[in-house]
Amino acid sequence: MSQSSDYPPMQPRNGNGHKVSQRGLLSIAMLILSMGAFGIAALAATKMVLDVLGEKTGTSMVAAVVQIIVVGLAYAVGWVTAMVAIRVYGNLVLPMLIK
Repeated sequence: MSQSSDYPPMQPRNGNGHKVSQRGLLSIAMLILSMGAFGIAALAATKMVLDVLGEKTGTSMVAAVVQIIVVGLAYAVGWVTAMVAIRVYGNLVLPMLIK
């Protein structure tokens, strides 16, 4: 059978024409932001542990407190964005990635 050129090729529809869902885009953006913040917090915590267990370089107490605050802020940003992505936007992938 030959294909007739009278009919245009079928294109799938996503329910709202050809527009991309803003809710879906925000969910993906929140996923990327929270995973990035968790990654930065993990790398910073790893470096901090290596600094503590490594050679004694004379790190002051103030520098250690500043490092702890920075790691805590990065983790808090990742946690808040993850909760918003899961609860508000219904992101089902993020809980699996966090576990």
